[in-house]
Amino acid sequence: MVGKDSHGVARRSVLRDAMTLVMAGYVSTAHPMLSGPVPAHGMIAAERTKVMNSNARSPDVWVMLRPARAYQSLVRLGAGEEDWTATQRPLFMILLLGCLVSLVTAGSLSLRLFAGGAMNALFVPLLEIGVLAWLWRSKRTVPFAQTVDLFFMGHGPWVLYLLIFSAIWAFASPVHAFVLTARWMWWLLGVVFLWSAYIDFCFLRYVLRESPARAGGRLLVLRVITWGIGLEIFGGGSLLPETLRKLGI
Repeated sequence: MVGKDSHGVARRSVLRDAMTLVMAGYVSTAHPMLSGPVPAHGMIAAERTKVMNSNARSPDVWVMLRPARAYQSLVRLGAGEEDWTATQRPLFMILLLGCLVSLVTAGSLSLRLFAGGAMNALFVPLLEIGVLAWLWRSKRTVPFAQTVDLFFMGHGPWVLYLLIFSAIWAFASPVHAFVLTARWMWWLLGVVFLWSAYIDFCFLRYVLRESPARAGGRLLVLRVITWGIGLEIFGGGSLLPETLRKLGI
C-alpha cells in the first residue's frame, strides 16, 4: 500500500514538473526583435521600448490577450533575419503534442509514445504552414519566416486547452476523467475555438493586411482545410457522428 502511494506521488510529481516545463517553455519563447541590445534608431527603437515596458514580456501571451494591438506592434518591429524563426514554434507544438500523448497514455515520458505522438502531430503544423503559404503569396507584407512565427504565436488557447485536458486524464482516474471531460470540456472547446478564431482573424487583418471581409473569408478557408483534414485523420470519420450524439442531435 505504501509502495502504491509513493508511486502515485512520484508520478504526480513527474507530471507536474513536465507540464511546468512545457508551459514555461511556451511563455518564455521570445520574438527575435525582443532579445538582444535595444536598437538606437528610429521607430523600431521606440516601438520595442513600448513592448518591453508592457506587462506582457512573452509575445505569445500578449497575442492571446490583446491580439490586434500585439500583431500591429510586432509587425512594426520587423522580422528577424534568421530563417530558423519559421520552425521554432511549429517544432515546439510537435514536441508538446508528443509529450502530452505520452503523459496521458502512460503517465510518464516514454520515448516510444512520444515518437508516435510527435509523428502523428507532424502533419498539423505542416498543413497550417502550407495553407499559410498560399494565403501569404498574394500579400507578402512581411517575410514568410516571420509570418509563420507570428501565426504560431496565436496557438496559445490551444496550448492551454491541451494542458488542461491532459492534466485531467493524467491525474484523475479514467472514470472521473471521463465524467469531467464529458461535462464541460466540450463547452471549453467551443470557447477556445472562438478565442483562437478571433486571434487568427487579427493575424489576417494586421499581418497579411486583409480587409475585414477578406479576412473572414480566408479564416473560413483556413479552418475548413486544416480542421477538415485533421478531424478526418485523427477521428477516422467518427468524430462528427460522436459529437452529434453527445449534443443529442
